[in-house]
Formats: sequence, C-alpha cells, structure tokens
Amino acid sequence: GGEVKPYFRDIYFAPSYESRYDDVIFPLKMRYGKNIDNGRAQVYGFLNLNRDTQSQGGVRPEIIDENAATLGVGANYQPWTSIPVRAYVEVGGSYDLIDRNRKRFRESVVGGVTGYQEWYSQSNCDHSLCLDNYFTDLYGNVATYSREDYNVIGDLRLRTGLNLYKGESGTVQAYVKLHGLADSEDEYYNNLFEYGPGISWQPFNYQPIKLRVERLYGNYFKDVPVNTKDHYNNTRVELVFYKDF
Repeated sequence: GGEVKPYFRDIYFAPSYESRYDDVIFPLKMRYGKNIDNGRAQVYGFLNLNRDTQSQGGVRPEIIDENAATLGVGANYQPWTSIPVRAYVEVGGSYDLIDRNRKRFRESVVGGVTGYQEWYSQSNCDHSLCLDNYFTDLYGNVATYSREDYNVIGDLRLRTGLNLYKGESGTVQAYVKLHGLADSEDEYYNNLFEYGPGISWQPFNYQPIKLRVERLYGNYFKDVPVNTKDHYNNTRVELVFYKDF
C-alpha cells in the first residue's frame, strides 16, 4: 500500500467460552507505538491482560490460562517486504492476577517470529449466497517465554472454507480449522493437534467484530498424566474485536 501513519495504536479483545473446561477466557492486548521505515519496523508500548473464570489460586492452584497483567515495550521487524513474517521481542513486567504460590511480580521476556497470510478467490460476492467464494488464512507463531522458563512454543493454525454470504446482515463464513501446538519441554498440553468445522459471522461489514463458533476434536501427542485422556472435544464460542487507529 501507500504511506503508513507515523504512529499506530491498536486493541485486540477476544473473549471465548471453552466447553471442555466450562470456562470463559478474557484476553486483551493494547499497543501504542511508532512505525519505522514505512511500517517495516515498529516500536511500541503494550498492555496485556488475561483472565479466565475457572482458574483458582491458593495452595494447589489450578491454572487454565495465564491470569496475568503484563506491561512493557516491544519491537518487531519484517525482514522481507513481500513475506508477511515479523521477528519480535517484548520485555516488561508481569503480575499474577491470582495466587500461584510464587512471587506475583516477575519479569516477562518474549521473543519470536510470527506471520499471517490470507488468500481469497476473486469472484464477487454481494447480497447473495456465494458457494464459489473460497478463502484460506494461515497463522503461525514460534516464541520463547521467560515466564515458561524459556520454553519454546510453536503454534500453527489454518482455516479454509467459503464466504457464504455478504450483505446487509453482514458476512458469514463456513470453514474447516486445523490447529497444532508443539513445545521444546514436552509439556503434554503444549503438544496437540485439533481439527473441526467452524462458522463465523461479522454482523457489521464496517465494524471489526466477528463471532465464531467451532467444534474441535483434539489429540495430545505426548505422554499425558494418569487420569488424563489423550483426546478431547471442545465447543468454542469466540467474539473477536480488533481495531487499529
């Protein structure tokens, strides 16, 4: 595209319900920063908040999601302008929102590589069912996390399907999702593959809000603890809001 703005700010908020845990998760990330070299590099400050309704602190904490607030600074760089992949590092302080039998405040260092790409068929879809209007999106992230003792975690997600409808009632997509996780420490919950159908609805074509419902079937591919099944299913309902200013 053309010139990018010298400064940027964005907000990402994606509450979800996960039936396998009967849990509601609230991730929020806000950034404010400066674009360098027409956006090829960025430096920014950020605030991450993460909380869920089932995790409990105390003597035997049961943790499903991070349940922490992190404040810090970050930088990223896109080495090749034609390839949507960025290397990044974020440094800050993290504060546990529930008692995990450790110091609540700890440093947070994250470094990795992330990428996202979309592909769409070019046929015009407007005010009708569109059964020849394909889309695919691919997301990947590999990073190391100080709060996980510098465990390296890789995350890869592919969605492919149809843009079924675009009209006054918004945009509807139906798709198949493939998602994999792997890590360097062989933690079973970071080594999984899941797949299943999904549907998304963006009710307002000019507002960045999207509702997703997915039925996912998963398998762990590392040894699981006693009394833990090596497979699961999960109904996931997610409301995604992302806006840059």
